[in-house]
Formats: sequence, C-alpha cells, structure tokens
Amino acid sequence: MLGFALLLTSFAFAQDPADLYLTFEFMRVDESQQNAYWETETFWSAIHQQRANAGQIIGWDLWSLEPSGSDQDYQYMTVTLYKSFKDMIAGDPNFMANAKAAYPKMTDDEFSKKMTATSASRDLAMRVYLHQIDATSDQFSMPIGTMATIDFMQELDDDYTEYESEIFKPMHQAMVDSGKKGSWGLEEVLFPAGSDRYCSHITVNMYKDADQFASGGMGMGGDMSEAASLGIEKALESRDMKKVLMATLVKKVRAN
Repeated sequence: MLGFALLLTSFAFAQDPADLYLTFEFMRVDESQQNAYWETETFWSAIHQQRANAGQIIGWDLWSLEPSGSDQDYQYMTVTLYKSFKDMIAGDPNFMANAKAAYPKMTDDEFSKKMTATSASRDLAMRVYLHQIDATSDQFSMPIGTMATIDFMQELDDDYTEYESEIFKPMHQAMVDSGKKGSWGLEEVLFPAGSDRYCSHITVNMYKDADQFASGGMGMGGDMSEAASLGIEKALESRDMKKVLMATLVKKVRAN
C-alpha cells in the first residue's frame, strides 16, 4: 500500500488543500448566443465580486473550453471557490443584497429581465461539487490567459489517489519547479455520486500562457525514482482517463 495524502489544483491560494471546495458548472452556449453569454457573465461577475468581498466565496472564474463548437457538450466552465462544504451547498442567501450592491440603480424589473436573459443565453449542462485534496507547492497567480488541461478521471482502484500523490505529483512538481508548468492538482468529485457518475476525480494542469503550454504541454517532467518507475504501470491502470479538455481563463474574480 502506498501511504500519502490526496490532491488538486492550487488556484493560487496559500492554504491547506483540504480547505478548498469548488463548484464546476459546464455551460452549453449556442454560436448565436456567444455575445449574449459574454454579457451575461460580465453582469454576474460584478455580483460575484460582492460575494467575494463579503467573504461568502473565495473567488469565481470563467473558462473558455476547447474543443468547442455546436457538437461539443459544453463550451464554457465557471468555477466558484469556497472555504467550506457548507458554504458551497448553501448557495447565496444574500443574493439580492449582493445584486443591489453591485447594481444600486437597477430596478427589480430590470433584474428580472437580466434573469430571463441569463437563461436564454446558455444551458447549464452539468454542475459538479468538488473537494480539493492535494496540490503542487507553487506561487502561481493564475493570470487572465492562463491555459489548463482538465482531465476527467474514473478511479478503478482504491489506491488511485495515493498513486496520484506518490507517483505523478512529484513529476508535476518538478515541472513547476523548472518553470514548465504553473500548477497541478486533483479534485475529488463529491456530487454527483453513485456508480453512474461520469468521473470520480478531476485533475488540472495549469500553464501561465500559450507559450508555456506549448513547450510544457502534455509532457511530464523530472526523473522518476526506481520505485516510481516500477509503480507507473500500476498507477496508470488505477484510473480511466475518460476525457481531456483544454481551457483558457477569460474572467476572474477575487476579493478586493
């Protein structure tokens, strides 16, 4: 048995990985609604800013996904970050107060029209609740333009997360330390739960820009120990990589 902790993406927070909870929302946006969807998320980002300033959330991000197009399942992903599971599942009990703080001159009728426009601009294809369980040690600040690969993993072995931490994390850390990668980590899927869920974990590799992504890209870094070399085949067999998406950070909210 391997014996280590578990893992995920850093999102540039100097805190215990276990203190971060995330909601990933995957958005399906028709080509004809691209401009309307951008306006929708711009509207919401101001409200998320109020939530972050009030300490209700750590932050919020909007990612553009590739490959995209009308035949893809979703074209965008929003990520909301929380300090606790309770905060994540509670929603926003102060929504109207935050909305009014963001848009003090907007009438109730105008808010209602914005809600209607939000629904018309996109379909929420999937919502996933996650818990960060480990991450590389880094100071990555995640600037706009950050690129990432999002790997949907289904664990096939009870030791899967330990393999990630023992075998793969040191290799990613070596890439971070050598400037070939911004960060790496693993999120555990909390909900949906059950045997029919699409994946059990999501791993994320982040790069500061297209140049770093192209040079570091899909590779691994660092020398593997003999134990790691012997365990790599077992580690790969412990998971089914169901899908990999490429993402670009296009909006970001953190507390002022």
